[in-house]
Amino acid sequence: MSYKNIVTRILDNIIDEVNKDENMDRIKKNIIEPIIHNTVYQLYPYILIFIITMIALILMVVSILCLNIRSCYT
Repeated sequence: MSYKNIVTRILDNIIDEVNKDENMDRIKKNIIEPIIHNTVYQLYPYILIFIITMIALILMVVSILCLNIRSCYT
């Protein structure tokens, strides 16, 4: 038996075990959810700053537009 066959069989067994529902639930609960939670927790301040900056930018654009329209008609 060659190494390729052994590795292929081992990988197939691992894939079969990982695809079982109980193991998939454990992977989601113990690995994927904490990674996503920590990532969102660390990115939250940057997302908040981005949203506040966009709102301020939109307000400035609208106010400049209103001032330009008012100055054109006076």
